[in-house]
Amino acid sequence: MERMVEYAYGAVKGKEENVGYMNFLIRITPDCDCFPFSDAPMVPDIGILASQDPVAIDAASFNLVNQQQGFTDSLLSGHHHKGEDKFTGVHAQTDGFRQVKYAEEIGMGSGSYELIKI
Repeated sequence: MERMVEYAYGAVKGKEENVGYMNFLIRITPDCDCFPFSDAPMVPDIGILASQDPVAIDAASFNLVNQQQGFTDSLLSGHHHKGEDKFTGVHAQTDGFRQVKYAEEIGMGSGSYELIKI
């Protein structure tokens, strides 16, 4: 997970003012969308987020997903309740927030955010 952060940071380093980020929080499945198989969604659709800070948008996305009631008819084997870590509910050995923490540590952005609904 840390290498993924480093690769992303390397791609935008020096261009931070010219990059925007969007996260589509729809059909959130247990695995990366790069995975060749897609399972049933873990939580209801949430919406679309936009930010100029990649760390803030990922922190907000992580928190919004975890605020949802998880679907019991998905691969989510635990952590179904609102406020529980859905990503750990699927992959127990995973710290889903590690990317955000590491990105902050290396100076990629801030995990602080303000949600503005439009």
